[in-house]
Amino acid sequence: MDRQRQNAPVTAVEDYQRRKESIEALLAELRMKLDIHAQRASADSRNWGYPGDLGHVMEELGEIVGFLR
Repeated sequence: MDRQRQNAPVTAVEDYQRRKESIEALLAELRMKLDIHAQRASADSRNWGYPGDLGHVMEELGEIVGFLR
């Protein structure tokens, strides 16, 4: 039996939990990267690219939130 199959979830509940944990890890990474982005933006306060970056992130997150409604 290959390694991937041994670790594969057996039930929908197990798969849901695994995926939820993965999403929570991605959200934590997003928070960390947002903090780094904010530091860069404050060091270059006249650069409109930073607000543009956040506009794009807001659009993508809005789409995700809409999907989960």
